[in-house]
Amino acid sequence: MGETIKQWFLQRDRREQLILAVGLVCVAVYLLWFAVLGPLQQARQAQLQANMLAAERLARVQLLAAEFNQRSRQSNRPRSGGSIAELVDQSLRKHGLQMQGFQPSSSGEVKLRLDSAVFNNLIHWLYELENQHQVQVRELSVVSGNEPGQVVANVRLFKG
Repeated sequence: MGETIKQWFLQRDRREQLILAVGLVCVAVYLLWFAVLGPLQQARQAQLQANMLAAERLARVQLLAAEFNQRSRQSNRPRSGGSIAELVDQSLRKHGLQMQGFQPSSSGEVKLRLDSAVFNNLIHWLYELENQHQVQVRELSVVSGNEPGQVVANVRLFKG
């Protein structure tokens, strides 16, 4: 069979042989692209997407690991007072604030009221609670007081 095709090809004149050879090369290139290079290109794209997804996951894991390390370092620090009530009392005194009402709840939250509190001291106190003692401010209500710069605040705190 191969001999027959060869004889048939050689019986053609030069111009037809050239056209057939060029056509055969074009068909071979098309088949190479369709059967080999096309699927390789698709596999490459899929791998690039998988790599990008893995890189995003790695970045999130590294961020969470850093946050975990920071929190574990902070939890190893000695803390002043064991309960949230003691912590709140000590930090209020440190910032020159006085509470008029204190109401603990069974869920670990406390509600307190501050009358005639200096606004700047209140803000510094809340910042310290959140950043140094990991106490979350769940609710905050602030209204202006009788004196300029003073406020009446109702705060609900939770120590996680």
